[in-house]
Amino acid sequence: MLTDVTWLEKDPEPMNIPFNMPESNWRYQEIEVEDGELSDFSIVALFFITPIALSHSDIITMMPITSEEVYDKCLREIAPCFEDVKGVFVPGKDQPIELNFKHLKDHVKNNVIRLFNNNSLHPFISDLYGAAVNRPDGIINKTVNFKIKSQEIAPIRDNSLDDLWFFLSSTFLKDANKITLIPTNWFYSEDLKYSFSLRYFISKRDNIFLEVDDPSGRVIGLLIY
Repeated sequence: MLTDVTWLEKDPEPMNIPFNMPESNWRYQEIEVEDGELSDFSIVALFFITPIALSHSDIITMMPITSEEVYDKCLREIAPCFEDVKGVFVPGKDQPIELNFKHLKDHVKNNVIRLFNNNSLHPFISDLYGAAVNRPDGIINKTVNFKIKSQEIAPIRDNSLDDLWFFLSSTFLKDANKITLIPTNWFYSEDLKYSFSLRYFISKRDNIFLEVDDPSGRVIGLLIY
């Protein structure tokens, strides 16, 4: 049974957010991406490729495409990291409404592992995903929901993450009104309030929730509204 943590509110009122109905008439199409080996990754690319490289190689990343700028950035920084890139197209639009990234390239995976082993990942990425084991594996007992009491968390502001936050705001927040993440090796505890990434997100948004597996205490979801 989970004991009380001072900076979390148990079983809060659920967020009431609008639901966007998915398009019904769509098709997949392969996206051509420039080939070549990448040795340097942007903070945006690292955010998406690190959990795949370190934990779950079979993850499919589904990216909402909300603007031409987002599409161009995906093609430049994220798509070259993957073997398989497909777009979801709907009638009347030349640009996909979503990109699916699958099968991380071997040299990309090896470079991320090297950064991890050398302790060279950005502290935000390392805190959120920097563990080669203990990523939630889908085995869930009972889920308990908590809302973070933002006033109890000391925020961190980091200008080096501005590009990533702008990207997340322009994609997931704009498309679905929330960002849903699965942290690696996070456990329910009083000390979790010192998490670098949690404190950064608190500097940007007030409505942040944790989904926790009971009784293991594993954090299986981080939801940012």
